[in-house]
Amino acid sequence: MSETRAEPAYGLARMLEDTVVAPLRPGAVFSALEGRPAPPYGVMIPNLLVFCALSYAAGFIRAGLVTPALLNASPALTAIATLAALVLAVPLSFLAAGVLHAFMLLSGGEGDFQRSYQASSLMSLVLALQALLNWFDWVWALPTVLAVYLAALAARSLHRAPAARSAVVFSLVGLCAVAGQGGWRVCGEEELAGCAARVVLQAPGFRQVLGLPAGQVWSAGRAAGLRVRAHAEQPHGAARGVGAV
Repeated sequence: MSETRAEPAYGLARMLEDTVVAPLRPGAVFSALEGRPAPPYGVMIPNLLVFCALSYAAGFIRAGLVTPALLNASPALTAIATLAALVLAVPLSFLAAGVLHAFMLLSGGEGDFQRSYQASSLMSLVLALQALLNWFDWVWALPTVLAVYLAALAARSLHRAPAARSAVVFSLVGLCAVAGQGGWRVCGEEELAGCAARVVLQAPGFRQVLGLPAGQVWSAGRAAGLRVRAHAEQPHGAARGVGAV
């Protein structure tokens, strides 16, 4: 009489592994999960938050290089800001999964919202990759292309969507996303960085924690905008970017 061994439960450790492996072997990962039910939110949400934390860390380092005064913040303030960002990431993740679910259905998918959240959580490594590659020119679009490719495979495997239809839908989504990112990098990123730095540095609590006199607030915020703009225009000539402001 042969004994059947029960398959181990799909826990957080396994999902973290699948999230890391998915960009390297996406077909194998999604095909293996096709016959399994979606894991509970108690597994999917912490998995997503791990990679959100990695992306926040990369973004914080970049912000510190652009505005060194932000690195003078106390560890307590940094911890509170990080915790608040992670808490905010939870409702935002459901919103993002809702948008993804709409595209899954548009692709002809048959799965429920939990399947779409599973796909979104499995693609969360893209967040950390995007935060890292934003530092470099010409490669910032690669994480978006990767996310679209993973979403198309997830639609086919987890939602049983027709391959051709999902490829068309997510190709159009990818083109729009890359175009939007390109426009943002050209027109909006440096202006928002300088504005955000000035707003943060003008707050009395931040001024006290960072140890900045009130007279240095505007110059620090303006310097942040100059540094980001110079970085954004570096391929065309950094000197022109700084001198134009």
